[in-house]
Amino acid sequence: MQLLGALGALSFACQLLLSCGIAGAQSLSELQTLVKQDSDSLARLDMDAFMKNVVAESKSYAVVVQLTALSPKYKCEPCIKLDKTLRAVARGWGRHGDKSRIIFASMDVDDGEELFHKMKIEQIPRLMVFPAGAGPHALANASPREMTIKEETMTPVGMSAKLSSLLGVEIKPDVP
Repeated sequence: MQLLGALGALSFACQLLLSCGIAGAQSLSELQTLVKQDSDSLARLDMDAFMKNVVAESKSYAVVVQLTALSPKYKCEPCIKLDKTLRAVARGWGRHGDKSRIIFASMDVDDGEELFHKMKIEQIPRLMVFPAGAGPHALANASPREMTIKEETMTPVGMSAKLSSLLGVEIKPDVP
């Protein structure tokens, strides 16, 4: 499962954000409201929520977002597998983590087709990490990054370990 052009696409998304005149992030509470609507603590994003709350440079929280195609019409088995894994990680964070530090989210092609097109996303799923750029949890390098999807990161424990390393905080998945 090869993922192409992620950094260029992320750079484009940041440029798109600035060219749209969207300054800063909406309140963290908007994303937390979306998280509360999902039993697995995974916020469902549309293009507007993604642009206002994920790409914003000055946010004090990190966002881990999967770009996916979960509708049965797409028949994307890797998307379904990644979704199950991310949901286990998000559930664990929702139960034990600081909900103002990391938000787990999902953006489906059906909810953001225009963004997928503008970012020239040709292959999915993708797992993107948008670190905090401000506040006590800001990383020195808050540039967005794509997490490479490998066999070990397609398990809740493996994904949690990789995200823990990237974000500098222990993330425990909810696994039986």
